[in-house]
Amino acid sequence: MRWIHGTAPAHSATTKLARRPGVAPGPTRVDANEEKGYLAAEISRLRQSLRRDNQTITELRREQRRLTKQLRDGQKTADTASNRALPLCCFTNPEEQFRYEVTQISLWTIPESERAVQPLVDYVLGPDWLASIEAMDQADRRDIIEATVDVVTRRAPHKPSSDAHHLRTHTAGGAPRRRRADNATAMRCSIKRNTPAAPRLMWWVRPNQTLELGRVALHDDYRLR
Repeated sequence: MRWIHGTAPAHSATTKLARRPGVAPGPTRVDANEEKGYLAAEISRLRQSLRRDNQTITELRREQRRLTKQLRDGQKTADTASNRALPLCCFTNPEEQFRYEVTQISLWTIPESERAVQPLVDYVLGPDWLASIEAMDQADRRDIIEATVDVVTRRAPHKPSSDAHHLRTHTAGGAPRRRRADNATAMRCSIKRNTPAAPRLMWWVRPNQTLELGRVALHDDYRLR
């Protein structure tokens, strides 16, 4: 039982007090059924409010997960783009720029502890090298530079993914290795594996062990001079 319009009276009257003109209303006692109805309505209102609050919390948590995933994916994209970047263009001469990129990518990809045992060796660019890079649409320049780093650090023959091997005079089994008039030996490795046309990098190993970068070409293109 609850009292409204003032405090409970000292007596225990069981009837409502009538309001008389000019007299302040006295306390009104609410019966049990009215009290139960009020409490039930209040409980229902609170339950509805709680359901709305729970729904809002659920939606906020869902939005938080979405934004967290979006942030994580954005970071992965940024990291991937950064990892696939090329050094800045610092030279107008194409050969100087290429050599600069090879040096920089080697520093980016080879741990400092391994550089002493995997230094860049002497290499020269063959007559078709730079033009073949510009003409290659099936491989990114960054992929070509990384494959070049593997070649000029002599890592390529020791990396299964490079698939480095001698070029032969023809494709038949047991054909002799291809050699040039100056006795340089032709080599070949993958630039990208499991890709259409599987681009390749070809080079010569001269008798003094200097490397001559020959061409980048598609899988079935064996031209090399």
